[in-house]
Amino acid sequence: MEKLTSLLAVIQDLEFDAAVLEKSVALARAFHAQLDLLVRCPTQVAACVARCAALGQESVTHCGVSADRLGEAILRRLRQQPADLVVKRLSNENAIGRFWFAPNDNALAEAVPVPLLLVRDRPWPKELRFAAAVDVSNHDTEALARGILQASGFLAQGCEAWLDVLYTEREQHDQALRMERAVQLARLVREFHVGGERLQVFDGAPEKTLTALLRMRQYDVLVAGANSRRLALSSAFATLTGALVDSTPGDVLLVKPAAASAREQLAHQRQQYA
Repeated sequence: MEKLTSLLAVIQDLEFDAAVLEKSVALARAFHAQLDLLVRCPTQVAACVARCAALGQESVTHCGVSADRLGEAILRRLRQQPADLVVKRLSNENAIGRFWFAPNDNALAEAVPVPLLLVRDRPWPKELRFAAAVDVSNHDTEALARGILQASGFLAQGCEAWLDVLYTEREQHDQALRMERAVQLARLVREFHVGGERLQVFDGAPEKTLTALLRMRQYDVLVAGANSRRLALSSAFATLTGALVDSTPGDVLLVKPAAASAREQLAHQRQQYA
């Protein structure tokens, strides 16, 4: 993610999607970006535009959505009106108010050609805190780490937000391998101008170490990797991503490997939503 000139806010029901509008407007204003609304119910279009205006965002485009599945509608809209970011509510809130990483969000994150911001109702404070969860244990995860660092560094700078880069080292015995990965990670951090002082390295399995850390630190936005067919062991990767999403009380930005082009990502759309 190298730019944010336009974003698409998905409004399924304005009663439940107030946070989607508020956070989309905040990002649009921070980056002087165009805000595009995809409204599920055509009768709510006027109310959505009025809400944006009340929040200080006068320039809004919009369209109603047919009865097609939401994922299909989002992808069709992106083909008609490309955006640099999609913002939608995180799916599947259970009876006690906990959100779970739903399969439809996972599929959407893989299918869309741009980062996907999944938001909760928790409001953003004046000073945002971002966390970027990265992995450099193999070639595929290194490409994904590049995408995560690129997106998180860019957004954190534009939002004047605090950013922590979190890495958990699984290897406990091979010191040469640990050092090689540490050097690789430090190089990536320098490449994307995140700041080496923001890098924090932990030991242990990420599904245990990172989930506990996220619950404790209460970040406002977690930047993590979206599931991708380019990644080996994608099922296990999706499980880890789901655990991270469920562990953080804040919003989640899911990104693709930095080397994946929009054209490559769009190639998966029809199969995902056929």
